[in-house]
Amino acid sequence: MSIVIITGGAGGVGQEVVRLLSERGDRVWLTYNRSEERARDLIAKASGSPGLVNARQVNLEAAVETERFVKEVLSEETRVDGFVHCATSVYDAPITGLDFERTAAVTEVMLWSFARIAKLILPRMRRQRYGRLVAVSSLAAHRSSVGNGVYSAAKAALESLVRTIAVECGPKGVAACAIAPGLVNTDLIAKYTRMESIVGRVPLRRMAEPAEIARFVALALAEESGYLNGTTVSLDGGLSTAL
Repeated sequence: MSIVIITGGAGGVGQEVVRLLSERGDRVWLTYNRSEERARDLIAKASGSPGLVNARQVNLEAAVETERFVKEVLSEETRVDGFVHCATSVYDAPITGLDFERTAAVTEVMLWSFARIAKLILPRMRRQRYGRLVAVSSLAAHRSSVGNGVYSAAKAALESLVRTIAVECGPKGVAACAIAPGLVNTDLIAKYTRMESIVGRVPLRRMAEPAEIARFVALALAEESGYLNGTTVSLDGGLSTAL
C-alpha cells in the first residue's frame, strides 16, 4: 500500500487517478476546491475497495491552506510515497490585457502549490529513499495559442520544476516526471467552441478520455517505474507531431 497525495483529486483526470489507486489498495489524500459532491462520491466508492480515500477542501490559491493540508498529511502518515499534481486553473487573456492579480492566483494553483507541497514532502521522501512525483502538464506548455500565455507559461515552468526535482532528488531514490496531455474529454474543455475542428487535427481523430491519462499516471507512480525520471511524456494522440 502506498500513501499518495493528489491535488485536484475531484477533477476529470484527478478522480480517475483516485479511483485507480484506491482500487489497487493505496491510501489517497486528495484536495478539491468546489467539487464537494464528487469528493464525497469518491470516498463512498472507495469504501468498497481495498484502499482508503481522505478528501480535504483546499483553496490552492492560498498558500496557508496548501501548507496546512500537507502538514496534516505528514502528521497522520509515517511516509509519503507519491504526489500527483492534477490541479489546474484557466485564465484566457492576451498579454496586453493581463490582470496580474488573477495571473498570480492562477500561477499559484498550477505552479507554486506544486512547489510548496514538494518542498514539504521531499525531505521525508529523501529520508525513506523512495518517492514518485507526477505533474500533469499540458501540450500548451509546448505549443502557443492566442490568449493562453499565462496557462502555457505556468505549465512550462511546472515541467522545469519537475526536471530540477529529478536532478536534485534522484540520488535519494526519488523520481519525478510530467505528463502532457493534449485534448482530454473533461468539463474544462467542454466549454470551448470549435472542438470538432480541433479534434480533427488529432491523428487518432478523438480526444483522450480521463481514464486513459489516469492509467499512465498510475503507471508512473508504480515502484517499477523508478527509471522514469526528469522527463515529460506526451499523451496527446499524436497532436503535437501533427501540428
